[in-house]
Amino acid sequence: MNLPRDIVVRSIAFAPRGFDAMRSALGKRYHYRIFCGDAPDPLRRHEQWWVSRRWCAAKRRLPAYGESYALDVRAMREAAALVEGTHDFSAFRDTNSSAKRDGGAVRRVTSLLVQEEGGPENLLIAIEGEAFLFRMVRIIAATLVEIGAGRAKAQLVADALRTKDRRLLPKAAPPEGLTLHQVFYASDFMDSESN
Repeated sequence: MNLPRDIVVRSIAFAPRGFDAMRSALGKRYHYRIFCGDAPDPLRRHEQWWVSRRWCAAKRRLPAYGESYALDVRAMREAAALVEGTHDFSAFRDTNSSAKRDGGAVRRVTSLLVQEEGGPENLLIAIEGEAFLFRMVRIIAATLVEIGAGRAKAQLVADALRTKDRRLLPKAAPPEGLTLHQVFYASDFMDSESN
């Protein structure tokens, strides 16, 4: 089997009858990476969203250079805490989402972390939940960046969850920063070392 170079098989196991990789999943963890700097990193351009340092500084009315240019992680974490839990995420779904047809936008986000990776210009958003709507993670990432840049307050998340109005939130963040990090299965489908 010839896989693309960016896909790595770490283990293989036989699956029992009835196993379906998508429907048998108990949950997923996604990572979304953001780089806030002067120019995109050419070696990581396919795996992170570049947000201009000057854009970050201008939106927060800060000097364009120095430690203060990065996104406001504290504000992003405050907003992230509002996303955790079981909510109707209608405002956080793509307008073409199939959830409109099958009627379900209630999802449970079990964990949403915003952390620096090696400095304030590199951020990791790690989100874990039972299931996600189409583009939901990218819309959450874009919303957190808007809040981190000072263009919105954490209250935006609460308002969007309450009203279910997609128009309140920014367009989805670009796909380059998103990675499916882990899929969780019941132990009778996969042993703990192979998921």
